[in-house]
Amino acid sequence: MKMSEKYLDKKFTTHNGTHVVIVSISTGTIVVEATLHARVEFIIHSTVAIEPQVVALPWEPTVKTRNEVALKASGGDGSYSWTS
Repeated sequence: MKMSEKYLDKKFTTHNGTHVVIVSISTGTIVVEATLHARVEFIIHSTVAIEPQVVALPWEPTVKTRNEVALKASGGDGSYSWTS
């Protein structure tokens, strides 16, 4: 990172430069030039499959019946959350 030390004092920079702590020394307008290089690791899981694939439930708005259906999921990382 390039900047004028007349206006800013760099106190701390992370190893990869993604976080910098700077304290202003004086007022003014300056240009800060920076380049970011990063590396990240991704975990790619298999596609999540849900059985049964189709569920048809009756709907009667006056009765407001509560239906429960057992679903089975496979794939992904094994952590599932169900909402409807």
